[in-house]
Amino acid sequence: MKAIRIVVALILLIVPSVVRGVWFYQGIYSRTAPIPTPDYVSLVMPTPPLATPQAEQPSAPTRSKTVLVDSAHKNVFDFTELDIAARALAGLGAHLEVVAPAPSPTSISSSNSSSSNTAPSPSPSSLNTMLKYADAFVVIAPNAPFTSDEVQEVQRFVEHGGRLLVIADPTRGSRFDSVTFVNSLVIPFDLTFSDDYLYNLIEYEGNYRNVLFHKFAADPLTEGLGTVALYAAHSVGTTTGTPLVQGDENTLSSRTDTGGHLAALALSANQQVLALGDLTFLTSPYYQVADNAVLINRLAQFLLGGERTRALADFPFVFSQPVVISPTRNVTLTADLATSLSKLQSSLTALDISVSMTAEPLKNSDLIVLGQYAPSNDLLPYLKPFISTLPEVITSTLGKSTSISVPGVGNLARANTGVMLFSRTDERATLILLADDSDTLSKLMGVLASGDTSACAIQEQMALCNLSKPKPEPSSSSDQRP
Repeated sequence: MKAIRIVVALILLIVPSVVRGVWFYQGIYSRTAPIPTPDYVSLVMPTPPLATPQAEQPSAPTRSKTVLVDSAHKNVFDFTELDIAARALAGLGAHLEVVAPAPSPTSISSSNSSSSNTAPSPSPSSLNTMLKYADAFVVIAPNAPFTSDEVQEVQRFVEHGGRLLVIADPTRGSRFDSVTFVNSLVIPFDLTFSDDYLYNLIEYEGNYRNVLFHKFAADPLTEGLGTVALYAAHSVGTTTGTPLVQGDENTLSSRTDTGGHLAALALSANQQVLALGDLTFLTSPYYQVADNAVLINRLAQFLLGGERTRALADFPFVFSQPVVISPTRNVTLTADLATSLSKLQSSLTALDISVSMTAEPLKNSDLIVLGQYAPSNDLLPYLKPFISTLPEVITSTLGKSTSISVPGVGNLARANTGVMLFSRTDERATLILLADDSDTLSKLMGVLASGDTSACAIQEQMALCNLSKPKPEPSSSSDQRP
């Protein structure tokens, strides 16, 4: 019985296979012609148009300029990505410096708690300080906000001839936050980054987000450009500025899926600020595509094309020549004044500015003049550019008033007030220091040497400094309750 069951199982297993084989059998296959295959040898893959990396070699400027690159706001980029742009700037004689992030509170507290025999490591220079001597400032994909003071300093930097290049990139960090942070810098100049990326489904370079641009505004920055490829670029808007690089009617915004003639690069109305929506095209190998290399060289020329005008707030970076300190005849050289002179000389020497003291200005030198409110005849020629702005008590040879009345400021005690005046001509920069006597003049020079001008009300070419000693604060122990 068991054997019969086994035979039946085998039949049920084998018979269906045999029936299917007989049913579908069509004979033995014999190939009569070779199977056609693609002509791989003749196949040409589409590639973007390439440009010569060294498209332009402009002559270097006569004076080396400083370009700051921001790294203090959690910027999402690697400095190796700037090799091509740095090479273009170096070819123009530029010197690059990095704005480093401030030390963390943890590192500060650990340095304070270290042994007194171990000096804490110096903190990086602040952005406000570095902007005093810079010629251009580059901000790339920040992911931390700028303080209101930093935004104001950047605006002042631009107002005095500095160039600003702000680059946002939708592939770097938090897209929304990064756009918010860069817009705080460019909105005052009527430039705005959108929280989007540009794309084109009709014409692109390998990917619909890699847009080819052919429309350029008439500007030295875009002269002679034929095609530029940008990779996932933000759109940039402006009402008073110039959209330099624009897409065609098929270039759309990811935010609205609409567009036409959207800009990825725009210039402010004062021609000092550039807003760029893409970083990738600056990097290798993308800089070789189309006319990208030419545009990179033009960006370098833009950064170095401004002329910074130095104001009093930029001290000590207002001097470009050796400095001569010249006391007028009514200034008495006291021990305190000599000490302050030495400190001022040391602070300038630390910046590679040679300092000497003579009675008369020298050729090819800048000048610091020391004088008093009741001026001597040798001081009056230096005061002529400021006669219309100086308080009357300073310009009067009598100088009998016990206070100085300054419009918009009020009355200041003459005995504890110092005045700084700054002027510049084609020949030299001149800084005049005025006080009531040698002791007050010594304090004023100490303010300059220390770099702490918090007690001074600084305008463009003039500063009034309160040099009185602050009243001692009451001891905190007296306020404590038993």
